[in-house]
Amino acid sequence: MKRDYLRAALLHAKACEKSHLDSCYDLAQLYNDGNGVAQDYAKANLLFKKTCNSGIQNADRKSTRLNS
Repeated sequence: MKRDYLRAALLHAKACEKSHLDSCYDLAQLYNDGNGVAQDYAKANLLFKKTCNSGIQNADRKSTRLNS
């Protein structure tokens, strides 16, 4: 099965706008890795920070790593 990262990015962005934090985290991963979107560490960091207090594991660690 072919992965459609662009479609995934669009769907996660739409869900993130509606405060679905799991989608915000997944979108941050896509920006961090440059899958489906242009690689953008600043956007990834903002999205990871948005999810830090939500209980999503690794969000805080990934945000901290992007800030160093």
